[in-house]
Amino acid sequence: MKLRKILSTHKELERKILELESKYDNQFKLIFEAIKELIQQEGLNKNRPRIGYKIGKGTFRIAFWFSDKFEPIILESDLPENIKDEYKNAKRFNKSRCIYIDILDSNDFNNIKKLIDIKLEK
Repeated sequence: MKLRKILSTHKELERKILELESKYDNQFKLIFEAIKELIQQEGLNKNRPRIGYKIGKGTFRIAFWFSDKFEPIILESDLPENIKDEYKNAKRFNKSRCIYIDILDSNDFNNIKKLIDIKLEK
């Protein structure tokens, strides 16, 4: 997913989330509620959203951008090692790195919730 494709406004992102929420089950609803909370918090920040998503045929991918100050929190968390490795090995852009998660099963929902909780910590 290219960063330029990430939605440019919080209102547009919120509208898309509402559309998706009406199509998917309760697991998605929990994730969408957490994303909405992030949007509200980041709405105070004039920078672009630090989360994004992409829907493909049979897939849903979510991207989380974390600044370097989150590194110790992510690495000390109970996230799976493959997610921690993705963060450590991700290319830096403006002192931030990205973690992508393709939602394939319920473990992915749990990991997304953990990442949202980490974003809400700071």
